[in-house]
Amino acid sequence: MKTCFGRISFVLLALGLLVLAAPSPACAQATTTTTHVDIPFDDVLFVPCLNGGAGDTVVISGTVHAVMTTTIDAQGGVHIEALFYPGNDVTGVAMTTGTIYNGNGVTHQSANTQVGSTTTLANNFNFIAPGPGNNFYFHDTVHMTVNANGTITANVDNSFVTCH
Repeated sequence: MKTCFGRISFVLLALGLLVLAAPSPACAQATTTTTHVDIPFDDVLFVPCLNGGAGDTVVISGTVHAVMTTTIDAQGGVHIEALFYPGNDVTGVAMTTGTIYNGNGVTHQSANTQVGSTTTLANNFNFIAPGPGNNFYFHDTVHMTVNANGTITANVDNSFVTCH
């Protein structure tokens, strides 16, 4: 199932690979920078287990906060750790039932390069609504390894949604 969060994972993965692909000169010592960014977010997610199992489309919007730490080591390798989490304004509205959801959770991404590159992303978000059985959980795991020749040698994308 490709969902909005699957697309987010792909975008974050691609962004990480672009940073990793950029040539970086060797440094005398490691340098680290941390960046905080607020990212506007709007998307649509179909959740098949909502609405008594009939499914429902949830329109989600708000701001996602990102904290990214980048280290360039003495050999010129790039190491990125990023956390993405929804702000208090991340909400969703189910189109059929009108149920209002509040989002919470965290996405963690790490990427490394020396010769070739690896990137791993774990996305865990809960959407909470009033009443029994209205909540849903989204999980996405993405991992990609690219060798020194630019060939993808491992590629995993595992996504699922559950209701509770």
